[in-house]
Parts: sequence; structure tokens; C-alpha cells
Amino acid sequence: MTNAVGSVFFFHIPKTAGTSVHRLIEDNISLADTLAAWQAQQYWAEVRRPHPDSAKLAFIGGHIPLAMADFLGKPTRIITFLRDPLKLAVSAFHYAVKLGAVRPEVSFDDFMQTDHAYYLSNYQSRWLAQQDVPDLKFLREPARPISFDALKEMIDSKAEDNNILSCALANLDRMDFVGIVEQMDESVERLCNRFGWNIPIATPRDNVGRYKERLRPETAARLAMMTRIDRIIYVHASQRLGKYAPAERLPPVANHYFADFSEQTRHSGWNMRQHVLTWGGMRWTTDRAELTMDCRMVEGTAYRLAVRILNSIDNHRMHEVQAWLGPEKLDLEYLRDGGGWRLVAEIPPLAQTAERPVLRLDVPFAQRLSERNSHNKDTRLIGLGVKWVYLGPA
Repeated sequence: MTNAVGSVFFFHIPKTAGTSVHRLIEDNISLADTLAAWQAQQYWAEVRRPHPDSAKLAFIGGHIPLAMADFLGKPTRIITFLRDPLKLAVSAFHYAVKLGAVRPEVSFDDFMQTDHAYYLSNYQSRWLAQQDVPDLKFLREPARPISFDALKEMIDSKAEDNNILSCALANLDRMDFVGIVEQMDESVERLCNRFGWNIPIATPRDNVGRYKERLRPETAARLAMMTRIDRIIYVHASQRLGKYAPAERLPPVANHYFADFSEQTRHSGWNMRQHVLTWGGMRWTTDRAELTMDCRMVEGTAYRLAVRILNSIDNHRMHEVQAWLGPEKLDLEYLRDGGGWRLVAEIPPLAQTAERPVLRLDVPFAQRLSERNSHNKDTRLIGLGVKWVYLGPA
């Protein structure tokens, strides 16, 4: 691993920016370690046991029991992120709807008036305690109306029986780093500084759900009651974040940029690196991929952009791909290059110097392989398979 000692275990509590944190960690380990981590995660998902080579892993993470950390090579450093309890509860509800565990016609307010609301209670604390972990199977039972007092008694008795607060705090103290979703930029910078990782130019934000709920007073009161332990944990972790040493971000000095996706690259909206025979690493874009480039575009200088594409989900629609550099849409040339493509754009001299420009690729024909073929279990949204990106003076 880059500038790191030992293994890293990411304890991913659902709906706490885990996809973004996975991307960050992946950007700081080798391609081989990334592939090994993916295989170990798939192994756990299929057989619910640690991978036989767990002790050799540089990293593993996911919705995996905290005990998995004991199977990694020593020393093992554990990371987790927490989220504002009220926002997490709303997000977890909508995710349950998305997965089909809750009927789409059921509103959040109506859901909270039933005993199914228990599923959302102290959600993060139960994950941290590894006791009474929230399980979607609970939502398959018929929902029954429940009063405020009865719901409170149900939550309090189970929390006491399972020692949720004390177990959650004890496991939180095991963590080498606890980030806060609402302070994502600061959390990422302090995490990278603590672990000796490259500080991302732009904090990755992937798989972000945006839900706005206007809660009835009764619902808001129930939610506050249901997340009291989560609130204690969240405040404790927020205070702890400020004790990690801050990071220093240096200004860019190069007037050009080159990213080969065999290497670690800061990004957002790209899938995990994968290996291609003879080519090494590449990344598939989603339908909208951004790359923040660590360079300075100098005033009065013309630039040239080139993007090498090894594959596309639909070669016949390549001319629909659009690119922006900052707010400016680029005039792309679509050139065949062997079995792939090269997208090229000439950028006229800038009126003023620009630091860390952001390249955005829009791929309107991106698809999920699982939707094209019912036998394919790959649910990633993919568009272009990119090998490298170059920006430099013309």
C-alpha cells in the first residue's frame, strides 16, 4: 500500500458514504491489491466466510462483520464513517423501498407509525455494537400500528438487553479513524494525513442519494426518540474528528497532467479499476464522470486534451459523448485508434490561469450489463472504458 503499514479494514455502515470511501481507499492501493480486495468481498457475499487468503490482503471493506478485521494481516487499521442520525434514517428508509422491502406507496410518515419503524432505530449504533444489526428481513413481517410509548419501550428494552451503547462505544474506540459524512472534505483530508495517503484534489462523492422529507411533528418526535443512542455516538465521533491532525494542501505546479488508470487516480463517477490483458488498468465511466486534474493551465497558453478509450458499451453512439473542461463545453474529435477510440480537443488560450481544472465526460448511452442480459449479474452503470487522460500545452 502507498505510504501505509499493515492492512486496512473499512467497516461500512450502510448509507454512510461508503461508495465514496471505497473509491478513496482504492486510489491509495495498487491495482493488484484492489483486485484482491474485490475478490475477497465477493467471496464473503457468496459464502459468508473470510477469504482463505485474508491474512495477505492489504484492504477489505463493506457491510462485513467487524470480526473480519481479526482475519487480516497485522497490524490492522479500521476505518468507519458516521452520518447525522436523522438523515441516515430517511436515507435507509428510501433504500429499503428501492430494494423492495417496503412498498413504494408507503410514505415515510406512515412507515414511522408502525412497528417497522424499529428497523431504523439507532441504526448506526446497532451496526457498531454488532448486536441486533438491522436486517431487511424484519420488514417482511406484516406491519402493525404502534403508539409512541410502545415503540419507545420496544427500542429501550432491546437496547438495554443488547448493551447497545456500551458495545458501540467500545467498538468505536477500536477504530483508527472515524469520519463524519456531514464534514466529508475535512474527514477525507484528515484520514489521508493520518494514513499517509494522497489527499484527493476533489473529494469523491459517489452513489449519493438525495431525499427531502417534510416530516409531520409526530414523525419528527418519533425519529428523535428512536435515534437517541445514535446521537450520542455521532456527537462523540464529531468531537473526535477534530483531534486528528489537519492536512496541508499544496498548490499545483505542473502545467500539464497525465493520468494512467493503471495507477491511483483521484476521480468521481468512475468504476473501480480493472485489469485488461496487455493494457494493465483501466476504468469504466458511469453516465457522468469527472476527473480533477492536478495542474495549472497557464494564462495565454493553448492546450490539448486527449482521452484514450479502450472500449465502449456502444461504439455506434460514440459521437454522443460530450466533454466539458470546467464550465466550457469542448469541441471533440472522435478518432478511431486501433480497436478503440481517442477523443481529442483543442483548447484556445485562456484569459486567466486556472488551477486544478475539472474534466467532465457525459455518456448518455451508459447502461447496466444486467439490464442488457438477464443472465449477467453485473449491475455497474458503465459507458466508456478509459485507459488514460492527457492535458498539456498544444
